[in-house]
Amino acid sequence: MAIPEWPPRTREVLRALGLDELYLWWQSFKPWISQRLDTGGDISITTASKGVILTNAAGTITKRVRLNDTGDGLIFEDA
Repeated sequence: MAIPEWPPRTREVLRALGLDELYLWWQSFKPWISQRLDTGGDISITTASKGVILTNAAGTITKRVRLNDTGDGLIFEDA
């Protein structure tokens, strides 16, 4: 998974605002997050009684998806 680079002008603006450290932080953080987001397989989410929020590509429908209490089916709820 490739995380896009910031546009070159962005660093100039950050530097002018005295926020060049933010860019440097991002450069250090980007490889770390890239390794963790690219699982190469399944993703496990282990938050009891919560679900995963999904939004369609148009951004018009948002649903929460979670396992039912017995763990043999899914529940779709408005979020």
